[in-house]
Amino acid sequence: MSSTTPETMTQRSPVSTKVEHEDFLMNKIIEQFRQLTFDPDFQKASATYSQVKDQQDQIQIRDEKLDKLQKHIKAQEENELVALSRFSAVNQALTTQKEKAEKENASLRKAVIEREKSLTEISRRIQELQGQIQTQLSERSQDERRMTSIIAQHKLDIGSLQRRLTERDTSVDEMKATTANLESLLAKEQTKSVCLETEKKSLDENMQMARSRLEKFDAFILESHQIDEQSIIDRFEGIWDYAINEIWTVLRQNLSDENLKNDRAWKKFRLDTAAAIRDGAIQGQPAPLSASNSDAAKGMRLAVMLGILSREIDNEIFQPSYFPSETGNFRMSLNKLAKSDNEKERFYRSVLLSIDRDGQETELQSRAKSVVQNVSHYLYELLSTAQYGELKERIKNVVDRAIEVWRPIQNSTKRYETEFDPVDWAHDEDSLFQFPVGGEDTIGAEHQDDHLCVIFPGLFSLERDDALILTSVVPLMSSQRLYVAANQELREEVRGQSSPTTKQPSRKRQNSVAKAQSQSNGIGFLGGHSSGGSSN
Repeated sequence: MSSTTPETMTQRSPVSTKVEHEDFLMNKIIEQFRQLTFDPDFQKASATYSQVKDQQDQIQIRDEKLDKLQKHIKAQEENELVALSRFSAVNQALTTQKEKAEKENASLRKAVIEREKSLTEISRRIQELQGQIQTQLSERSQDERRMTSIIAQHKLDIGSLQRRLTERDTSVDEMKATTANLESLLAKEQTKSVCLETEKKSLDENMQMARSRLEKFDAFILESHQIDEQSIIDRFEGIWDYAINEIWTVLRQNLSDENLKNDRAWKKFRLDTAAAIRDGAIQGQPAPLSASNSDAAKGMRLAVMLGILSREIDNEIFQPSYFPSETGNFRMSLNKLAKSDNEKERFYRSVLLSIDRDGQETELQSRAKSVVQNVSHYLYELLSTAQYGELKERIKNVVDRAIEVWRPIQNSTKRYETEFDPVDWAHDEDSLFQFPVGGEDTIGAEHQDDHLCVIFPGLFSLERDDALILTSVVPLMSSQRLYVAANQELREEVRGQSSPTTKQPSRKRQNSVAKAQSQSNGIGFLGGHSSGGSSN
């Protein structure tokens, strides 16, 4: 809020005087100008100046009123400050008195509450004392009754104890007699124990000697191993997949025109393979082998060679041990024994495997070479020199793979055996022989009795009287597409040879390969052996 002081009034007075003096001079000048001229513009300016002068006078009047109003307001503010100061002092005094009264009131209330608490505590303690007195009176009454009961019971116990003491004295006498008898028996048992200890020591010595002999005997035989059957199944089936890939690498190549026209070599090839597969289990005519480079002809040559190769491997490699054949029919004997006592069979097989291991390894390698020579011999006159050399190498690879797979089977705790006989063996579409060309074949219900040629054997385990089939035989059916095509091709070839023709001379080459041995041991293209067939 603004205020006007005497100093301000003192400063304004000279200003007002000066303004009035200037106004006076201005009026004089204007009057002089009026007298000098009566110009309308000058008159307008004079009128305007008069208006301005009036307004300045009004402003001055308002300023004076404002100064008075400011002085009045300042006086009121000073009065209000004095009044507020007085009111504040009175209010402070009242507040102090109120606080003092509240403190006194709180102190009185606290004293009253404490007195009430003291009275309540006294009442509670009086009630507790009364309850304790009543409890003690009740307990005293109960104790008196209890003591009366206890005294009566003690009297009964004393009588019973006296009777028991009498009985115990009698028992002590009896126990003394029993102790004497037991001491006599103990002396006898101790004497027996000394004898038994002597006998036990002798038995321990005999057992130790027997254990030493058994350990020495165990060291003579080859330890058998438990094998993962699923792994064996996969690896056994893998042999034949590998064989297809390896042999097909050679047989998918075209034969030369000279070899295709060599009637004598083809006649020999058909007769030799027919003799190899005539084992008593073949159903119908032999496999159609046409002198052609068609997919059907190549596929049938592949099937026939794989059938012969699988039988050679079974006869030479899939044996429980490797001894010259003159040593006896171990394979069939062990198969028989496995059906009656598999533990004894396992023991005998371990003994056989432990005998002259270096010699058996040499015999195994000799057999592997024999398989390569025997199987490759069938195509000796039909392949070129390069093809024949590659075929022998591929057959060797298959034989090596078969040896690798058969080693853990040979030394397993269980007895495993192969089987070519399709009787009671499943041969659904999943187990059909699948050619690497011509697409997959399936078998329907209308072809169940088709001509059947077993290409690869199945695997089963022997244990007591139970034979568990692990893998099925892999057959070739006469209803399969390539078989039908090859058969038709062979018929056309035979019809084309109905007129006399000039036979081509056979290719001359030094024959360092032994001729295939006739399969007189009951193993042929269809698996003539049952549960192990040949012996070695």
